[in-house]
Amino acid sequence: YGYMAMVFEGEDWPGSYVQAYLMGLANAIEEAEVHKQIADLENIRILYHKDALTGIYNRRGFEKHLRSLYERYGEENKFLSIVSIDMNGLKYINDHFGHSEGDAALCRLAGILETLVGGEEICARVGGDEFSILLYSDDRERELEFTEQFNRAMKEEEEKNPKPYPFCASFGMCCVSDEDELSLMSCMQLADKRMYMQKKKDKMRREDLMKIE
Repeated sequence: YGYMAMVFEGEDWPGSYVQAYLMGLANAIEEAEVHKQIADLENIRILYHKDALTGIYNRRGFEKHLRSLYERYGEENKFLSIVSIDMNGLKYINDHFGHSEGDAALCRLAGILETLVGGEEICARVGGDEFSILLYSDDRERELEFTEQFNRAMKEEEEKNPKPYPFCASFGMCCVSDEDELSLMSCMQLADKRMYMQKKKDKMRREDLMKIE
């Protein structure tokens, strides 16, 4: 903050006005330091729950929001769904075009997912090429709406920014609200299972298209 030196000669000591000014200045400096420390702590808290590469939530942030929504969805009469998403072909992109291109593809997918969530819904990168979304709505058709939006957004992105590799991802869902007999962990595992089943179908479809071409 720098410093200020005041020189008093003889018996000319600072009066009440100067003392009040110095006290106010000291308080202002102290308050500024406190606010800076609070801001630093807030930045750390945000970084703790955010993915460094994509800027969306990481696994910690996802699990925190999941716990919060899971405790409330019944009382609020909402539909809570877990969406498990896996980017297809990331290893191929990294091996043939470099990890920087792979990182760019992950950021593209994260950017799309961010546009598809609203309200208290969130998207998160929970692993290398793994993403998750929490859908939270009073509309039972939210899952169908998301499916249509996701497929359309992925197709539009691939057409708008063509690359020498496919830009695609597979996903699976589990509606917690409709699976009361399942534990939360079981519902997450079911979403993963459905995603891998879809991933297998997508891979077979791509292989069939390559044979035709």
